[in-house]
Amino acid sequence: MFVAGLALLGPLGAEAQEFGDIEDFLELPGVCESGPITFGPGVDCAVAIRDDVDLDDIWFVGFVDGNDQLGGQECSVAADGVPGLVEDRPAVWCRDLGKGEFFDGIVDGQLEGPWETASAFEYEIEDLRGNFWWFNGPHLLAGGRPLAITDVPDLDLDGLWLRFVERRTGEVALDLPAASAAQVVDPAIDELGGIVSYRWQPELDPGSYRLWFCEGDSPETCALLPGGHHVQVHDLEFLELVPGHNVIDAERINVVFFGSGMEALAHVEGYGSVEETARTMLGWDGPVSTYLTAFEGEDGSVDGRVRWGPFATEPMASDRHRFNLWYAPQPLDDIDTLFQSVGDPLLHAGFDLPNVHAVLLQGDGRLGRSDARLASLADREFPETANELVFGNTRMNLEAFDLTNATQVLTHEWGHALFGLRDEYAFNPFGTDGIGYGDPNCLRTLDEAETLYGDLFGIVDPFAETVLAQLAELGRDPDQEFGFDLIEATRIEPTPGGCYGDPEDPAVYRPNISSAMNETSPVFGAVSRRQMEAVLGLFSGRADHRGLDGVAIACTGDDDSTSCGIEIPAFVDGPDAGFTIDGEACGAGVGGGDGPTVVTCELDAAAAAVEIGDGGEVRTLTVEREIVETTTSTTTAGPTEGDDETAARTTATTLDDSDGSGSTRLIAGVALVGAGAAVFAVLAMLSRRPRSASR
Repeated sequence: MFVAGLALLGPLGAEAQEFGDIEDFLELPGVCESGPITFGPGVDCAVAIRDDVDLDDIWFVGFVDGNDQLGGQECSVAADGVPGLVEDRPAVWCRDLGKGEFFDGIVDGQLEGPWETASAFEYEIEDLRGNFWWFNGPHLLAGGRPLAITDVPDLDLDGLWLRFVERRTGEVALDLPAASAAQVVDPAIDELGGIVSYRWQPELDPGSYRLWFCEGDSPETCALLPGGHHVQVHDLEFLELVPGHNVIDAERINVVFFGSGMEALAHVEGYGSVEETARTMLGWDGPVSTYLTAFEGEDGSVDGRVRWGPFATEPMASDRHRFNLWYAPQPLDDIDTLFQSVGDPLLHAGFDLPNVHAVLLQGDGRLGRSDARLASLADREFPETANELVFGNTRMNLEAFDLTNATQVLTHEWGHALFGLRDEYAFNPFGTDGIGYGDPNCLRTLDEAETLYGDLFGIVDPFAETVLAQLAELGRDPDQEFGFDLIEATRIEPTPGGCYGDPEDPAVYRPNISSAMNETSPVFGAVSRRQMEAVLGLFSGRADHRGLDGVAIACTGDDDSTSCGIEIPAFVDGPDAGFTIDGEACGAGVGGGDGPTVVTCELDAAAAAVEIGDGGEVRTLTVEREIVETTTSTTTAGPTEGDDETAARTTATTLDDSDGSGSTRLIAGVALVGAGAAVFAVLAMLSRRPRSASR
């Protein structure tokens, strides 16, 4: 959670430093984006840092409103400057100031640190509540995602223009007539009064823009109206996060990581690019055993705690094949971009991926705390197919001093966004009243608990034993790690209190004392785990047969026989009808396993070419007949004890279709190493198999 006020941090364990006046660090006054803003978008301001200041001494600075109207927030250090505001030199960067605030007039922007609070810049907010240019639609434009304004029926668009200005240069990129909008009425809420959505798809290059409404007969003569809403055009290029893991067509949850403000953490140990930070947070290689930046005590001891990311935690650790993991190299500007309601039909428009869950890694303090939207799981009604489920998105506030802690926070947020689990805190972090009821982990009565999970009473999630074993291997004391008996705290026994209610309040019951949903341990517990496993069970993690283009094939032969090997990639099923060779069935009902599966097809005759089929397509392949030894390839099978025969090898040969078209090119032998090494190994063994007596 973010606490407003003094937010300057330095290297942990460093000696206290005496600071002078604010002018000793910053060159005042700073600058802000131009034009009055309205409710919603916020404004960016920046102040140059003096040349002789060490950036490690000024990591974060707090912004406060001198008018006592707006809340405080963190600003960050931009080591390379802020395009359009402070060029080519370090600066304190305060982003989205005034975002979501109702206020009229000039704001006295002040900065506070280990110096006195001092005025640093000014910007203007104009309260336009009730006017249509409250821009409240999706503001990420990509693919099928339009620009949208809603809740404004019967709007007269004549004489209005949408002016898009490049956010960093101030240059006009496009003037779009508002009358070009497509008007859409959402049938789901039509009975509430015919809510109209006005949608545009401007042709803009990827980048960040401010949208102004301009009133007049033409772009040359129109007058700008207050607004300045932020719009970003994103190319939504998704790259693989864990090399070799994704299966694009598989029935999986597609997790996409985005970054925002990550440049503020570039000089902090442990942080890196979006993909590097995301891989650390996932816990792909197991729990992280210490803080990346450790706390050193007076006696020289280091105090750290173990953290479990999602894929170090059950049941995700055992079901990682049900996920595809991606990252977007282009950053997001606005921290609300992907955080619409789960019911918003535009939530994932343009992603071109099914079953999307987006994670925003936010690095410059604007977010304040991590949060997530709940998945669309209705209480007592579980979806029968993956298509009936919509995931919420997650926003991660990355702490400048500890990336390790964020790994377990991400696990907690996935409990909400992917599995519909409720918070079990004995306090309300949002400052609102009321208990957060919801299945399966925040129920109203003991009778409800008995009905929903009475069969699990007394059960301990076996992952608790795994956690204790991991701590023992790391030389950590569980009592020091958690402060309670993990086994007993995880045992299923309806426990009063929590779920935003007071401790021990019998108005609500959670399944066990400790859970990943109140962040006191990494163990979800048997009740929540059952729901998680049910959601994961909607996704097979597998892909259907992709045709002959999706497999590796190699054929070899001699004067008496012909053998072909067909390699099916991991988590890809073979064709329902199996494969055929020259019309004869081989490998019927084939399914790819967790690793590549090789199907062998054999003919008891020599052949110069064979036809391989998969129940649909048939392809003619030439057969490589010469088997020779070579020292340039990798040995695929070593000799057994007492056997001095070396493993057979084949030369690398390119095979063309027998019709000479060259439309299909397959590599036999060593050229299959990587994509088809198993095929080569099988064919090598087949070339040495015993012959029948009739030979």
